[in-house]
Amino acid sequence: MKKLGSLLNLRKRILYKPKEHLYIFGAGPDVEPVVELAAKLDFSIILIDPRTQRCNPEKFPTADQYIHEHPHVYI
Repeated sequence: MKKLGSLLNLRKRILYKPKEHLYIFGAGPDVEPVVELAAKLDFSIILIDPRTQRCNPEKFPTADQYIHEHPHVYI
């Protein structure tokens, strides 16, 4: 019975693995395919750019978080 409990505990750990965070500084057009690929690879994407007209869900629908700051201020 103890072995079964160990196997179930191991299975729980394998089934749930939190996403790795990927911080991307800049939201230019060149970053759009990078964000799309990172989302497909199951990263949690944090996009940092002061331009609200670029750093938004319309331009980057697969990003998880949008931070409107200059990189040097955010860091």
